[in-house]
Order: sequence, then C-alpha cells, then structure tokens
Amino acid sequence: MSGRDLPGEQAGEQAGLARFVLRPMGSPLPLGFLGLALATTAFAAVELGWVPGAQARVVAAALGVVLLTAAGTAARAGFRLHGRG
Repeated sequence: MSGRDLPGEQAGEQAGLARFVLRPMGSPLPLGFLGLALATTAFAAVELGWVPGAQARVVAAALGVVLLTAAGTAARAGFRLHGRG
C-alpha cells in the first residue's frame, strides 16, 4: 500500500480513477446572523420613528422576503456542505 491509497483499499485497486474530495467552504451561521441584524435594525427603525408607523407592514413584508431567502440559503448551504459524510 502506497502513501496515497486510502485505508481499506488494495494497492492499485482503482487505477485510472480520479478522486475529488470537496470540503465545506464555510459555515452558514454568518448568514443567519446577517438576517438577525437586518431584522433588528428594521424593527428598531420602526420603533424609533425613523420609519412611519403606517409603513410597519411594508417593513415586515420586506423582512419576511429577505429573511426567508437568507434562511433558505443558509439551510441549503448547511445541508449541502455539512450533510454529507
């Protein structure tokens, strides 16, 4: 067995085959924190009067779209990158 064979393989067992190992690029956690920061900032802006109270539903709807997209992306990245193995 040469130093390049994996444990449990016979030497030269898979001659001619290429093996690619993909590692996770990073954690999806920062994307979740970004969503939390956006939601906190937007609702604080409504509470502080920076955004009129009548526009609170628009802020909530926009955050719903943005946060669901961010959460979905983080979930897909988490399952794709860390779910194997």
